[in-house]
Amino acid sequence: EAMLGTTAMAFFTAVSVLQRATISLFNTLEQAIGWRLSQIWASGNRDRFFSMLRKMLAVAVGLGILGMGLAWAIGEPFLALFFGPEYAAAYGLLMWIAAAISMRLISSVVQTALTAQRRFGSFGTVQTIALIVTVPFTYLGIQLYGLEGAGMAILATVTLRTAVFTYFLLRD
Repeated sequence: EAMLGTTAMAFFTAVSVLQRATISLFNTLEQAIGWRLSQIWASGNRDRFFSMLRKMLAVAVGLGILGMGLAWAIGEPFLALFFGPEYAAAYGLLMWIAAAISMRLISSVVQTALTAQRRFGSFGTVQTIALIVTVPFTYLGIQLYGLEGAGMAILATVTLRTAVFTYFLLRD
């Protein structure tokens, strides 16, 4: 708010609520599947574990593409209808948040796999890295690109988080 003003903060809050709602829905699906992944991993069946993980990733990618397509196709009218006509100005931010949501879905799948493997030690490292880069990414994004830069920063942070989670998953 201090950098962009109250109006930008209102736009950001409205659009970021969509991110939270989407991720919460996907987390519910993960919980339903996570126990199964855990059982498969505990039984030592690596091939089946990674086969199921690939299927989950395909679903996450598909949902991400669908979500970005919907944001592109109906984002402006959606914002105007549900939040008011002035919120249609946040369409650019919505597109960056939609991309971040898509990446977050992929990150959630990888995180679920690490949870199933009981590799909890990696979470502290990932969260610390994400925390360290969030402030500079956000500051630079806003300075360079305004409100859309905040969305870019979220996407950059989530992408880095996904990469680090993937590194831990693939490291045996």
